[in-house]
Amino acid sequence: MKLIKKQAVVKQNGLPAILLLPLVFLIAGCAAVGPRHVPQDRFKYNQALAESSRHQMLLNLVRIRYLEEPVFLSVSSILTQYVYDVGAGAGAELDLGGGTDTASVDANLKYGERPTITYIPIEGREFSERMLSAIPSDAFFACHDILLSKRCAGAY
Repeated sequence: MKLIKKQAVVKQNGLPAILLLPLVFLIAGCAAVGPRHVPQDRFKYNQALAESSRHQMLLNLVRIRYLEEPVFLSVSSILTQYVYDVGAGAGAELDLGGGTDTASVDANLKYGERPTITYIPIEGREFSERMLSAIPSDAFFACHDILLSKRCAGAY
């Protein structure tokens, strides 16, 4: 969780303006920010899932090479909960005898993200179909061309 904390102390004539500060923080905290996160979070989760799938496939190829049983997991759902918490406080110290009047304001904003990812093992008919399905020739030749171009460029 991220925590942002602000404090301010104001002398005699700034009292009305400082009392508006908690209201500003409260309104900012209530604004709908979830929709702004969807595009960037979707891209990040998509990227993470693609990388995870590649790692899983490589791990299972190694397992098959050493005659171990491959295990595949599929992500069935991703739920993300955004938590925003806004708090504000105010205090005043008045000296009616002609001394200085002071006021203090305390405001904080907490933000958190709580993802929940559900995995399902791929087994049975779905597993057999995935393992025994043919690789499309265009995908095979595309991979071949990429590997060939890297080999010619000296990447190996």
